[in-house]
Amino acid sequence: MANIEINTSQNVNITFRIATNWKRVLAFLIDTIIKFFMFITISYMLNNSSGSFGFDGWSLRAIIIIAFSPIIFYSLLFEYFNYGKTPGKLLMKIKVVKIDGYQADFIDIFSRWAMRLVDISSSMGLLGIIAMSYNKNNQRLGDIVAGTTVIEVNNYIKLDQTIFEEIGNAYVPKYPMVINLSDNDIRIIKTNLNNAILTNNKELLMRLKERIEEILEIKSNEPPSFFIQTIIKDYNFYTQKSESFA
Repeated sequence: MANIEINTSQNVNITFRIATNWKRVLAFLIDTIIKFFMFITISYMLNNSSGSFGFDGWSLRAIIIIAFSPIIFYSLLFEYFNYGKTPGKLLMKIKVVKIDGYQADFIDIFSRWAMRLVDISSSMGLLGIIAMSYNKNNQRLGDIVAGTTVIEVNNYIKLDQTIFEEIGNAYVPKYPMVINLSDNDIRIIKTNLNNAILTNNKELLMRLKERIEEILEIKSNEPPSFFIQTIIKDYNFYTQKSESFA
């Protein structure tokens, strides 16, 4: 199964498993079935209510467009508000992400949605499948334009996959400059720390430590694993403290 390596802002590579074509096709079929039932339901409601109101032709057309807009913008809305996952993708445990590892923003999602006219609608999905088959990152044309791809994910988030770290009231932070990092930075750091510990990858631990020291302009004599855990705890200390006064 193909993987993609994303170089993060910490100059550390994270490996993601690229979603297979068959998973993406099944997700598309699931979404199509959902949209079909939405179409039937909306059509039924319109047919049973159109005679009750004296709308002129233009008003009726506007109502029809508004009524069917959830179907038209189905993928756009779900992928933007549900972090890259339509119901079909959610069931198949896949999601849309940026090639650089960050969450796709509205422009990215809109770009890949608009390209569905070329990838899917105009060619019955053939162009999309051909593009994915010959692209190393399994990208359809919409993904190439938007700089996105689709990866496999778990259907849930474990506590150790979040940036949250339990700290006691008596905890004393050591590195106040961690406030210069972002939530996404800490999430990436923690993911790499967990992977390095799990695989006993001492080289990754050292590279991660050195990169954090470079970014924060500090130097520590602590062992890499201990140092990185301290950075994560310090960040939690300062962010939780600021939230408590918000």
